[in-house]
Amino acid sequence: EPPKSDTLDSYELGKKHAENFLKALNARKDELYSYLDSSKDDNGLTIPDRLLGMFDTNNAEIKEYNFLHKTSENNAESLQKNGFDSDKINKTNYGPGFYVGISEGALLIYSGVKMQVKYKGNTVQGKDLSEYDRIKSDTVNKLMKYLDLKPDFSNRFIMNEVEAFGKFINEYSRKTIVENGIDGAWASGSEGYFVIFNPASIKEIKQATNN
Repeated sequence: EPPKSDTLDSYELGKKHAENFLKALNARKDELYSYLDSSKDDNGLTIPDRLLGMFDTNNAEIKEYNFLHKTSENNAESLQKNGFDSDKINKTNYGPGFYVGISEGALLIYSGVKMQVKYKGNTVQGKDLSEYDRIKSDTVNKLMKYLDLKPDFSNRFIMNEVEAFGKFINEYSRKTIVENGIDGAWASGSEGYFVIFNPASIKEIKQATNN
């Protein structure tokens, strides 16, 4: 049900609707995850098959790295104190995770506070992580069909519902990747990006000192 309030503006109403919609999806999480785990596409592939197909796991190995990350001043303190919050994933060009770089060059296009990230985890090479957004879109459509929902573009909250579906699929995908033994991966062709999927593999985040 769309939220009703005389005290909230349109942005706040939309945000509240997205939160409520995501809660409704999460209330059926076990059922929906089970459906996504087993449902196959026209090629006989499940969503986990497609997600794991983004990686080359032949040379998976526990690795330690010191990475760099840039974020806003508002986020820097929270990151240092609380670490990577998977609920706040919004960048998914190379999969649903925490994006870092191994050099200053990878961060040049970003502004903000520079953070140092210590990582230790089971590490693989990405084959085509840019495939994730296609997988995500297909999965949202599959889930909507399962729930017997159709996009209603006359609904003022439709984009908030799409956002909620996206967040639900991001978390499903991230958990699937981690549960299959992948903590982090190099994103091929991404100019030095590394994607961390497992928050537990981040051993420390702190503000970088200027040398």
